[in-house]
Amino acid sequence: MTDEVAFIFGLMAQISGRLKSRYRGIRQRYGHTLKVGFERV
Repeated sequence: MTDEVAFIFGLMAQISGRLKSRYRGIRQRYGHTLKVGFERV
């Protein structure tokens, strides 16, 4: 794995982590539908 690939994967993990924490409250409110959507991604 090259440094560039590692960087991109790290960036993607950071972004998805931020999105998940941001939408955790929404997910609790709207429940199962969003949860399934996030698990698919």
